[in-house]
Amino acid sequence: MNIVDQAPAFTLDQLREFDMDKLAAIVRGDVNNQKKTRGDGRKFREQIRGIGRTRTVFVYRIGLALRVAQERLTEDREWKAWLKKSSVKQSTAYDYIDFAKKAESEAAIRDMTLTQARIKLGLGTGRKPAKPAKMLESALGRIEAVVEVVRKGGVDDAGMKELAAIGSRIETVWDSLREIMTRAKDAKPEKTPKTASRKMATADVPG
Repeated sequence: MNIVDQAPAFTLDQLREFDMDKLAAIVRGDVNNQKKTRGDGRKFREQIRGIGRTRTVFVYRIGLALRVAQERLTEDREWKAWLKKSSVKQSTAYDYIDFAKKAESEAAIRDMTLTQARIKLGLGTGRKPAKPAKMLESALGRIEAVVEVVRKGGVDDAGMKELAAIGSRIETVWDSLREIMTRAKDAKPEKTPKTASRKMATADVPG
């Protein structure tokens, strides 16, 4: 039985029967479980179908509990105080509530990673897009690590063939990137020097 199946799953109507302390306990408990699955993946790998799918369910369940708490705490001051006491950031609370509302049911998102579910629900990935240069730099670091392994003789003949095939793909991708960069550079209009533009502007002015 995985960690998600061990945790209690309450419906919205059931949650509405709980007092605020019980809701806070559910939120704190699921947040702790979410951190556990995110921070100790190897330990739970055999128990959980997928770390990402587990986090998706936790976010949904937290969102339901937070939704009920928000419905009950109509005063903004009380709502913020309860969130602080429950160790939940306000921005996170609204994000989780929105996620739970749009998902409509746990079954609808249970077999998805959190990113997959967010995209399907029209919520975006929740992450800032990485800059292309940073992405390429990261990929380069991995390639350099592979080179070191090969240099030390840590790859057999079959592995070398696989590397050769991947290397060919890398060359093709790099050629495509270089072509795109060249086209983008050629498409930019050349800037006219300010001094030259001033001369052109005054040349036709009758004296």
